[in-house]
Amino acid sequence: MGAKKGNNNKGGRKPQPAAMIDTSKNHKSNKEIEARKKVELSLISKSEEIFKPPTGMRPAAKNEWNRIIGLYDKMPTKVLCDLDFQILRSYCEAVATFEECTKIIKSVKSQCRKNKELFRLDMVADEIKIQNQCSKEIRALVDQLCLSPLARANLGMLGVSKGQEEDKDPTAYLFDD
Repeated sequence: MGAKKGNNNKGGRKPQPAAMIDTSKNHKSNKEIEARKKVELSLISKSEEIFKPPTGMRPAAKNEWNRIIGLYDKMPTKVLCDLDFQILRSYCEAVATFEECTKIIKSVKSQCRKNKELFRLDMVADEIKIQNQCSKEIRALVDQLCLSPLARANLGMLGVSKGQEEDKDPTAYLFDD
C-alpha cells in the first residue's frame, strides 16, 4: 500500500480540505485545522480577473472559459482562485483544440462522401494525434479544476459538512410542532 515509486504517479494520500478533517481520526489539533481554514479562505479569489477570459484566447476557448466560470458560480463552495488561472486557460485551450480537430475530421468525412471517395484514417492522422494529446491534457486537468465526478463528490461533501455544522441537531425537525 502507500505511494508507488515513479514520476508523477499520484500515489499516497490525497490532501483534504480543513472542513473535512475529522479530529477523532486525525492527529491534527484544532489550532492546526483553524490555521488551514484561514489559508484556504485566503486562497479564494477576491479579484475579478479570474472570471474574465484572458486576451489572446481563441473564441472557442473563451466560450469554454465562460461556460466553466458559469458552472463555478453555481457551486455552493467557492474553489476557484487566482492560482488556477493557467490551469483553467490550458484546459479551455485544449478543449477548443479538441473541438477544432473534431470539426476537421467531420469535414474530411463529409468531403469524402460528397466526392464519393473512400475515407481513410491516414487522411486525418495529424488531427487524430492532436485530439489524443488534447484528450490526455484534458483528463489531467479536470480533477484539478473539480470537473470530474470524484472531485465534485468531494465538493458535495464539503457542502454537506458545512450544512451539518449550521444545523446542530439533524433530528430537531421531527419534534417541531
